[in-house]
Amino acid sequence: MPHTVIEYTAPLAEEFFSADVVGVVHESLLSSGLFEAAHICTRALCVDDFLLGELGDTANFIHITLSLLEGRPAEQKSALANGIINTVKEILPEVSSISVDIREMTRATYRKIIIPKGGSHG
Repeated sequence: MPHTVIEYTAPLAEEFFSADVVGVVHESLLSSGLFEAAHICTRALCVDDFLLGELGDTANFIHITLSLLEGRPAEQKSALANGIINTVKEILPEVSSISVDIREMTRATYRKIIIPKGGSHG
């Protein structure tokens, strides 16, 4: 764990990929020492239709949702959020808004299966 989804506005696409935001966020999770590398999943979704405050669609944003299994201390989650937001701000200082939301997944209902390459899940 974790599952990380990075939403970014379409006008940022070129800068987003040249700054390798997905790689940078993924690396920050790896280097935190809190997760096994094989369990970290980071992906990005481009947002074409958006409005941001009074700026409407003239602004831009990056919103990162980090889903973790329940039970981590608030201090640990806060440190992760601060580290990620500061890293993204450093590589993309022109972004109008950067946010991080850490959510907890319930152990009793979360399921995952890893299928070996060439393997079968049935």
